[in-house]
Amino acid sequence: AAMLASGMREGQRRKVCVEENEQVVRFFLSCLYTGCLPASARSADDPTPGGTALALEEGARVAVAVPFMSNSSRSMLLPTGLEGTVCSLDKVGDAFIRFDGMAARQWVTRRNFWRLRLADGGREGGQLLADLAGAFALARRWQAEGLAEVLEERLERSLSLSVDSFGVVLEVAELHSAQRLRSACLALARNSSMIRATYDG
Repeated sequence: AAMLASGMREGQRRKVCVEENEQVVRFFLSCLYTGCLPASARSADDPTPGGTALALEEGARVAVAVPFMSNSSRSMLLPTGLEGTVCSLDKVGDAFIRFDGMAARQWVTRRNFWRLRLADGGREGGQLLADLAGAFALARRWQAEGLAEVLEERLERSLSLSVDSFGVVLEVAELHSAQRLRSACLALARNSSMIRATYDG
């Protein structure tokens, strides 16, 4: 309403023009007026304690979604974005994982599987990521700072769900000077051999 009442172009023409597509604008307005993200953005794969655990098998590639200490006798901190391969599963279903860049394989008990995600996928679809990125751009442009914070946090979380989101999130961070997102991208890049292999010249 302030835009239409001002002397700005929107006020003179009585029309607000946006570059983003209609779906992004609807997503943004839904977030703005309901005060929460649409159900599509609150994925069942969001890491929450006691959430649905992965069904792991030997050879599966996993990524750490929530940092935690491994369950080995010499436990190690497993940071967000660290990837590894499941070497074996014991009779109770705990996983013995070789994490990239770590000399010793690490045990992860089933109760900590909720902290892991499959490294090569996740449900963070490309359209949802595009909607989040577009809505974040609108929130920053139109100074809806509270909503921008929520969307920034959700974009940051998408990094732990899928390495595929890295490029999109880094671009958003750079275009909008989002230091929190930029820091999260850099931390992920340090811990992900796949990202380093993709982006190192």
